Amino acid sequence: MVLKITILVNTNLRLMKKNITYKILPQINIVVEYFSGPIHISDMIAHKKDIIKNIEFYPNINFIADLRDSQLLYTKQELSEYVGFIKEEKKLNTHRKTAILTSTPQQVAQSTIYESLTKDLPIRFKIFSTLQATLEWVSVKKGLEFSMIEGTILKLKNESSVRSHYSKVLQRQ
Repeated sequence: MVLKITILVNTNLRLMKKNITYKILPQINIVVEYFSGPIHISDMIAHKKDIIKNIEFYPNINFIADLRDSQLLYTKQELSEYVGFIKEEKKLNTHRKTAILTSTPQQVAQSTIYESLTKDLPIRFKIFSTLQATLEWVSVKKGLEFSMIEGTILKLKNESSVRSHYSKVLQRQ
């Protein structure tokens, strides 16, 4: 008999399983990232390494990082190490925009620290609490492009929920 253990974190009165996923939308110059559950710096670094290996990735593509369902579990020192990784990675340290979508004071605080640590990088960061403001800042056109990104975030979120559900079902077997 094999025992599988999944670590769940209670965030906003829900049990959250760690999930980090993304979709590159080259036709509108955006990488949409979705994070849920407990997130560590090692997760962020592995995630970025995965993105830059993707054949659709190119250095000046803009990012939207949806952190609203995540719990950021890292220190300022670890965040500094992550910024060091970004500085060293030439494919990431380029002229582009990164919009960070948040929903909690803790996410805003962590993102603000991150923004302050990246002042000398060519990347422009901005923190948002609404998807509409996020999309406007990264120059997404209203209409079809807005709908495409909203749909992508919903799909990434739902895929995360489905994986979590099947993980729970498999654990019971």
